Amino acid sequence: MTSPSQFKRQQGFAIVTSLLVLAVVGALAVGAFFLTSTNLRLAQNARAQAVAKYNAELWLDVALMTIADGYVALGRIPSLDELSPFLIQSGEYEVTRYWVNESGTTGEIQVTGLALRGDAGAAMARHPVSARFVGQTSSRSSPSGPGFITPQSINVSGASQLLINMHAGGSLNVSGNVDFGDPQIHGQFSFKSGTGQCSLGTAGQCEEGADPPIVEPVDWQGEYEAAIAQYCSSGPNVAPSSGGSTRTVSVSPAEAGRVICLPESGNYKITGGPLRNVTIVGGKDTVVTLEAGSELDPNSNSEPPDVGLRIIAGDILLTANNTLKDRNLVIAHGNVVLNRAVTQSQIQEVDEDGVLRNLVVVKSLIKAGNDVVFTGSGTSGTYAQVIANGKFCRSGNGGARFIGTIIAGAGTPNGTRLKGGSEVCNGDRAAIDFRGGGKWTASLPDRFDVGESDVEVPTGIVVTARRP
Repeated sequence: MTSPSQFKRQQGFAIVTSLLVLAVVGALAVGAFFLTSTNLRLAQNARAQAVAKYNAELWLDVALMTIADGYVALGRIPSLDELSPFLIQSGEYEVTRYWVNESGTTGEIQVTGLALRGDAGAAMARHPVSARFVGQTSSRSSPSGPGFITPQSINVSGASQLLINMHAGGSLNVSGNVDFGDPQIHGQFSFKSGTGQCSLGTAGQCEEGADPPIVEPVDWQGEYEAAIAQYCSSGPNVAPSSGGSTRTVSVSPAEAGRVICLPESGNYKITGGPLRNVTIVGGKDTVVTLEAGSELDPNSNSEPPDVGLRIIAGDILLTANNTLKDRNLVIAHGNVVLNRAVTQSQIQEVDEDGVLRNLVVVKSLIKAGNDVVFTGSGTSGTYAQVIANGKFCRSGNGGARFIGTIIAGAGTPNGTRLKGGSEVCNGDRAAIDFRGGGKWTASLPDRFDVGESDVEVPTGIVVTARRP
């Protein structure tokens, strides 16, 4: 029998044992809690580091794509100030290093990815990645494709014969009777529209949903500065007109190779000719009316042998008295007006079967910072490769003929409307717009020979090294 004192001693021992067991269990629980917390924090840290690395890789790729776009648009690798507005604003990354060489052809970038480590307010996980890159160029010829090309719309009214490609980013509307000639010949050409109405008059539908063509803008300022540096560094060699009158400059056949440097403004008329290897340079506020023709002397040994006229001016009027048969370059800051002005050159060539053929060759290249207006009528014809920042439109009545290529951006006009007359492409006109009575014909030449070789243009960047 247990005495009261023994019972009390046993009871006390049990309490101490329970407390010890409780303490051990508590210690184990605390240890497990801290171990779990540590593992959780390690997992959170690992996750944050992974997120930071993912963000770094992702935003480096975004930055490289943006740099490539900037290189194509600017012709050089953009600076950080130029790049920043086009990067998506995000708290997931920072551009921690950016370097571009002076010529804008080589660069280096470091992007640091960010992620929260653990609870809100905790330190950020950071992971840097970097890449070195160089600009990439490819050889590209102008124009981008033969035919009527515009990212906007093409409109043709009246009877017509179409032996030419047409590619509109907007609508393509050809109304009236359309003659494609031999069906086999017609099948060689394509007619495309990106959006909107797409019809070929009586001939049925054309292809819809085509991607808008890319039209590179005319860089009048660049062409002008290059011409000034090459031909007119000492300033103008023709006195400015006085009293707002038109000053006439006569060029004799003996003046092959003459350079005419005009003042920055004024009205000028070029007469005489033929213009053999003649260069005319005027500022954006000049108006030049060309009444002299370009025809190569077959007995001439001038170099280059097939160049007639180079003219860079504000607005340029090519009149009905003008004949451009040799290779010619016409560049206007504003508008170019063609009044039966540009005729073809013909060459003879023996084909594969030994047959002597006469080939129609387009040698005149016309560029306009604004519009090109074709005012021809009757039996007129214009043979040219045309590139315009604005529109190409036809005015006048009667039959007409166009052989060559028209590329019209129809974007923001580069400069003012024509100062020398009222000929402009009105706002209701499509980017390429032929109107007027009578039948007109559009076709491709047998050959383009405008003297422009392929040029290297920026197409993107190449990553030469990448560090994770």
